[in-house]
Amino acid sequence: MFIDQFKNIFHKQKSLRNRFLILNAIIFLATILPSLILFNQFSDKVFVEFGIRFANKQALYDRERNLLPLTRELALARRLAGSDQIVTWLGNENDPKLKEDAILTLENYADSFQGKSYFIASSSTGNYFFNDNRGTYTGKELRYVLNPEDPHDDWFFATLESNSPYHLNVEYDDKLDVTKVWINVLVTDDKNRKLGLTGTGIDVTDFIRNYLDVAQPGVINVLLDRNGAIQLHKNRELIDMASITKLPSEMKSIYTIIDSNKDKKKLKNTLSNLERNPDSVETLFVHLNGKRTLVGASYISELDWYSLTFIDIEEVLNGIPFYSIFILFGVALLVLMLLLSVVLHRSIIARVIKLDSLVLQMKDGEYKPAVNHGPTDEIGRLLENFNNMAYQVHMHTEELEALVEERTEALHRLTITDHLTKLLNRRGFIDCWERKLNLANREKKILGILIIDIDYFKKFNDVYGHDCGDQTLIDVAATIKNSVRSYDDCARWGGEEFVVLIYSTTDEELENIAENIRQRVKKTKIFIDGHELQLTISLGGYLCKNTQSLDEAITKADNALYSAKESGRDCYKAYTELKA
Repeated sequence: MFIDQFKNIFHKQKSLRNRFLILNAIIFLATILPSLILFNQFSDKVFVEFGIRFANKQALYDRERNLLPLTRELALARRLAGSDQIVTWLGNENDPKLKEDAILTLENYADSFQGKSYFIASSSTGNYFFNDNRGTYTGKELRYVLNPEDPHDDWFFATLESNSPYHLNVEYDDKLDVTKVWINVLVTDDKNRKLGLTGTGIDVTDFIRNYLDVAQPGVINVLLDRNGAIQLHKNRELIDMASITKLPSEMKSIYTIIDSNKDKKKLKNTLSNLERNPDSVETLFVHLNGKRTLVGASYISELDWYSLTFIDIEEVLNGIPFYSIFILFGVALLVLMLLLSVVLHRSIIARVIKLDSLVLQMKDGEYKPAVNHGPTDEIGRLLENFNNMAYQVHMHTEELEALVEERTEALHRLTITDHLTKLLNRRGFIDCWERKLNLANREKKILGILIIDIDYFKKFNDVYGHDCGDQTLIDVAATIKNSVRSYDDCARWGGEEFVVLIYSTTDEELENIAENIRQRVKKTKIFIDGHELQLTISLGGYLCKNTQSLDEAITKADNALYSAKESGRDCYKAYTELKA
């Protein structure tokens, strides 16, 4: 019937032009309709293949982007938990000096954390210490005492009971009024006893803005724990707070937003496979809100979390002039296929392959940026984002390495230096003694020890106050340091006592150095309320002619100091004089 109607219309046309137009239209339709069917079938496969490749690379990209800030914080937190100052203090919380050293260590680490904050909680007392990036609680770091009966504190006791050395927990702390991604690291002593938890927190809003809420249409990144509870999502209402304290049925799970039970089962199986193969990425289709969505999934073994990237393929490909190629089907299907191949290769496949190689390079530690001269579409923006991320990762890595080296050196100096006089402390002097003694034994040299005590310092301190006493210690320490040779070592031994290690000396030289120190200290001017005060010191010396322990040398020099005090102070006595 259609053919008959066509014949009637065709033969009624008196103009050949109209007949050719009708014939051309019929030929065009006869060609374009099958081509359209073939094209739709082909394009659907291309879209799916591209979507899967894109999902794989986007999942790797999202995993590395999310992994970097969290693993950096975790690495610093674990180093903090293993520091001697923290372990020693939690083993003896009542010691004020240990607490002072521990708080100083926490503040130093806080400068390196992204959120510039720290916390530490004791398993023996339940004391919870915290300070934020503004130093709000400086001097009053003890915020509250954890209570096993308080549901808000369940995270602490649940983490202690777990077998994991660390745990990440997204939670709102109602006592501090902050919501953070908390990095909780277990503190243990050398007997593997659980002393408490320490770590830091990254503000949830900042993390979502910087790492999840990216300008990539059609792409949503979600982080889950091993139970499927949503830990981080650009929609904060979907985040499951304090997952560690909940039963699986109480959690805000990823499975609650997936439409069908079949898709839920597929996702569970996928996550199980990823845990067995942590370096792999798997893709699958699920239905969200009635829409078929591609999911790229990966496992972050360092955090025991999963990273899911939900991709709306239609939205991701929106704006790419893909269907304009269909016009070429009206000219020739073969030309269309050739052009389609070229366009696909240049605009999509080649760039995805390039991005693939760059992601793999980045995984291996090479942060080489991509050269992007293509259009500013979704893939172009992805390459641009990759460039920015590669540069930031490279810069952050260099900064982190430099900062860790600087902090390590600073922490080492703190452990061997007296904070008031800036001389060596007792620990630093002991280390120095061992080095100099070994050197002296090799070079056949003799060491000398001087013990110095400020005369009547307690009375001086009581009368004029501790501030004046501290300044006196600083002035005496500087005078002692300036009175000895550059290769001699000075230390504050304790209270108002100082000790000097003289390398390669004799009895006469030791006495000359002692007298030089005594006279220079005596000439030191100290003014209190407009009055000049006289300051003197007593010195005891010992020449270590044979290899012996530091305790023995200190004891003999101390005996000589006692003799100097017995002789009226403001003088030097040598141990050899006591034997004469």
